[in-house]
Amino acid sequence: MRFIITSFILLFSLSALLAQSKVHVKLCNNEVSTNDLKTVSCELTKEEILKCKELKVSDKDYIIQSYEFSFQTPYKTLVPEIKAKGSKFTEKMISQIKRYNPNKIWIEKVVLINPDGKTIRARSLIIDIIK
Repeated sequence: MRFIITSFILLFSLSALLAQSKVHVKLCNNEVSTNDLKTVSCELTKEEILKCKELKVSDKDYIIQSYEFSFQTPYKTLVPEIKAKGSKFTEKMISQIKRYNPNKIWIEKVVLINPDGKTIRARSLIIDIIK
């Protein structure tokens, strides 16, 4: 009996995780590669990133509430994250991209609002910057 209850709880939890894992953010309406259940990735140029400056959700019924932005410089230095509300890059993010020429950007702790008004976490987006 315990096994059945435990299996049911595990299946229920796994189905909720998989349902959320389908929703992700992207930049420049680009295609992303699914790395695992927690991240997606893409490759963009610095110019493409500075042109777009706004995240999009893979499912148009969801809205981006907030996220954290951080990056790695060419010298492998991690720059502290910047918190943002909404989907647009802040002026600080844009100026740091221009100043430090990062080779990788992380969009993490993405909070989305679903059609029912509830918040969920989306997968993190890793952007490899191509030269």
